[in-house]
Amino acid sequence: MANYDQRLLLDNRFGQISGAVVANATVLTSDDFASLPSDLSLTRYLPLVLADDSAKVYEIVWATGHVEGSKNLTVIRGREGSAARAWGAGTAWRHAQTARDGISTVAARTALPGDAHLGMRCMVRDEARIVEKVPSGWRATDAIFGHMGRTAGIQSNTGVTVMTAAQKLQGGMAVSNGGLQVPIAGSYLVTIRAYATGSTGRYTAALRVNGSAPAQGPAVQASKPDANDYSTMASSAVDLAAGDVLTLAQTYATAGTTGYDGAYIEAQYIGP
Repeated sequence: MANYDQRLLLDNRFGQISGAVVANATVLTSDDFASLPSDLSLTRYLPLVLADDSAKVYEIVWATGHVEGSKNLTVIRGREGSAARAWGAGTAWRHAQTARDGISTVAARTALPGDAHLGMRCMVRDEARIVEKVPSGWRATDAIFGHMGRTAGIQSNTGVTVMTAAQKLQGGMAVSNGGLQVPIAGSYLVTIRAYATGSTGRYTAALRVNGSAPAQGPAVQASKPDANDYSTMASSAVDLAAGDVLTLAQTYATAGTTGYDGAYIEAQYIGP
């Protein structure tokens, strides 16, 4: 476990500190600390709020050490955006819910806290998406799925195809540079479908990630034996980074109808 992974929640714990403390003190004393758990550490902490309601000031501290039955508690001061300050004897402390125990809001993923506990949830405003902290990082809580196709299929004879707005797109993937943009890092099941029309010949299609062939990715190689239309599919798991753009490269004129009946590219998140 990494530091601050486990955030402990208890019912109905409160009291007063016994003596005055300065802003940089790392040990608090209270008769009511004696009943707190003894398994606290840097990876398993207990949030507490010191407060002077009359002055409308507070400080959030994280308890990281406690000996069973002891009135002393080791803490990290000024957490969750609060400021460490001096407190007098008799100051109230509470084990109370803070913003981190609900759904916090940040402007962008770059603003997500680096000391988040497992299970913490945040609304990322620029994505309009809720993300949750898991052992591998932040994961969107909605089903991450994208599908792109277009009327008359994906028209390309060579090189990378260009997607248009006449498409089906679902589940939290954006469109960028004519492809599906991956919102978070992880493993994705990527499916491609090539659709060939016209004269006989060999047709191919392959996944492109940021314009290049990945080390592992779905690819199609098939022959068109007559003038009928043919389609071929391929799927594989691909490890992708946040922001990667998925497109489709083909080597034969393609056609088809909108969405699932023509040529397309599809990706579904399957895990970190």
